Amino acid sequence: MLRRKIETQLEAWRSAPKRTALLVTGARQIGKTYIIRHFAQQHYDHIAELNFIENPDLVALFDRPRDAKNLLMRLELAVNTPLVPGKTLIFFDEVQRCKEMVTAIKFLVDDGRFDYALSGSLLGVELEDIRSVPVGYLTELDMYPLDFQEFCWSQHIGNDVFDMLAECFAKHQEVDEFIHQRLMELYSKYLVIGGMPAAVDSFVANGSVADVRTIQENIKREYRRDISQYARKEDRLHIRAIYDLVPSELNNPNKRFTFAKIEKNMRFQSVASDFDWLVNADVAVAAYNVDEPCTPLEMSKERNLFKLFYNDVGLLTGSFLKKTALDVLDGNPDINYGSIYENAVAQELRAHGFDLYYYNSKKLGELDFLIQDRNDHVLPIEVKSGKSYKRHRAMDNVLAHPEYHLNTGYVLGPCNVSVEGNVTYLPVYMAGMFHLFTHAMFKALLFLGAGSIIHAVHSNEMSAMGGLRKYMPITHWTFLIACLAIAGIPPFSGFFSKDEILAACFQYSSVMGWVMTVIAAMTAFYMFRLYYGIFWGSKPSRASSHSDKNLEAAPCHPHESPLAMTFPLMFLAAVTCGAGFIPFGHFISSNGESYSIHLDPSVAITSVVIAIISIAIATWMYKNAKQPVADSLAKQFKGLHKAAYNRFYIDDIYQFITHKIIFRCISTPIAWFDRHVVDGFFNFIAWGTHATSDEIRGLQSGRVQQYAYVFLLGALILILILIL
Repeated sequence: MLRRKIETQLEAWRSAPKRTALLVTGARQIGKTYIIRHFAQQHYDHIAELNFIENPDLVALFDRPRDAKNLLMRLELAVNTPLVPGKTLIFFDEVQRCKEMVTAIKFLVDDGRFDYALSGSLLGVELEDIRSVPVGYLTELDMYPLDFQEFCWSQHIGNDVFDMLAECFAKHQEVDEFIHQRLMELYSKYLVIGGMPAAVDSFVANGSVADVRTIQENIKREYRRDISQYARKEDRLHIRAIYDLVPSELNNPNKRFTFAKIEKNMRFQSVASDFDWLVNADVAVAAYNVDEPCTPLEMSKERNLFKLFYNDVGLLTGSFLKKTALDVLDGNPDINYGSIYENAVAQELRAHGFDLYYYNSKKLGELDFLIQDRNDHVLPIEVKSGKSYKRHRAMDNVLAHPEYHLNTGYVLGPCNVSVEGNVTYLPVYMAGMFHLFTHAMFKALLFLGAGSIIHAVHSNEMSAMGGLRKYMPITHWTFLIACLAIAGIPPFSGFFSKDEILAACFQYSSVMGWVMTVIAAMTAFYMFRLYYGIFWGSKPSRASSHSDKNLEAAPCHPHESPLAMTFPLMFLAAVTCGAGFIPFGHFISSNGESYSIHLDPSVAITSVVIAIISIAIATWMYKNAKQPVADSLAKQFKGLHKAAYNRFYIDDIYQFITHKIIFRCISTPIAWFDRHVVDGFFNFIAWGTHATSDEIRGLQSGRVQQYAYVFLLGALILILILIL
């Protein structure tokens, strides 16, 4: 089976705290049905599959919305699979033939006894006029042809390679030349084979390009058949003509679609819906021209100027002559890869959630792609297929334009990773590495804030602190920001990090998700207990001598830390306030996979509410100088309070284990053995060698008579040994 990235999304759907029905959308022949069946086999005892094309009579089950009991009774009669609550996945395939089913799914979801998965082709077309969209009842996942990483998985390339690529991408380091050449060879294969599962499976099985091209032609034939079946009768000829013209239009110098080729004197207004049909059916990818490369790109989009790509680069290459495909496969440098490279990049970017635009100016030139991240940063991208990839007049002109404020541009081509000025050159196989990443600057802020406090009070015991907000305003406010961040309060950076962690835990297990939510609540509580204990309450009494050995009673005249400490505090606080909105994932990846932060509203809202409740409880208990609630709990749970005050004796246990057991009972005997036995043995050898040399060195006297005497004596001994 081909490994697909959508598998992790399916796992996330199943593990989500609020169960919804699953709707997998995408073009025909990209593996939707297969992946759902495989997923069901792994996680359910039974799968009840209803296909509205194979069995059109099933449409009558949903002729009008009904209650869940009635619908389930009908389903039970329609399938041969036992419907066991919690152990059966009910799978509705080809739902474009039954629009009412999508409306009625809310009744089934509310019932809650079963899990439901829906799939179909041309849903973007067929479900546009759906009567009632069940908002909150459907989790929609878009599925695309295999991207380059998934294709590499089929060629037995592991994630360690993509981890290395992610590191090279982040650090702007060259990829190892051997690996780079190997990946470029694989990319050439990918340009020919494409990402349609049937084509990839065939290539993996027998390595035949001819078989792959047959499969690709059959897929395009199915797409044309869908046009004839699902498009309006008056639009069918135009839609089919547009689809068939994509390869030739991409080979034009400007790659823009020319309406006159559809029909003489054709105007965009008359065929606008036909282009939309292909894009909404997921069989084509559109990139629209913009007036200016400025945010928001959607506002300056020119609807009638666009480039149209196939949804799979293999289908495009398969449209050319067989010799062209073989030349691409062999990496023939005389072949113009321009349209093929661009299609592959467009496909990759679209699969990772980007809307595609391009910019064309008579004065400045044409940029192949413009994308916009979630922070409204515009990223210009040029795609180069030849050795002259460093010639990019349009990129240079746009980056130099004073009104556009673009700081960096990217060139994707057959090159290795490098940076020259404000242009970053990337291998074309890195097109999928524009993703998001979060971090936790607030932790550094907390540590430095703690250092500032210790510097002020000459103690690391909280009993020596209190009321410091009046004396250390900068440390106070920066420490508060850090506490809000680690508690997961928006818009601080910790909110984004915590949401991703909790969402991942819920994906793994709902139990683990709630356990981590409780732990996050405890974190918010004790951080604000710490905050109020340090900066609020009353100033404790302290001794007046620096010679006092008791740190808790050390002299203290609270004061703000010097600029060398407060400036980093202010800098880290500023970063903490805005770090969650910085698009690090466009530059850094941990595994090479497309990664985007998409907040789960149910997880995010729940975690924030729980964090606020925890902060409120901590405020109620610890804000004031007198803490009757805390004191009462300390008396009521005296043993627990004593244990907590002594850090649950973890330090004592650590000292006992390390000093009493490890050091005294294990390390000391080993040290004695090493010192007396091992060292003693080698010292004995050294002493013996020295003593022996002292005894025998007298034989080296320089007297010939003595040497002759020893020689004759030795010869006599040998003769006696031989005789005896």
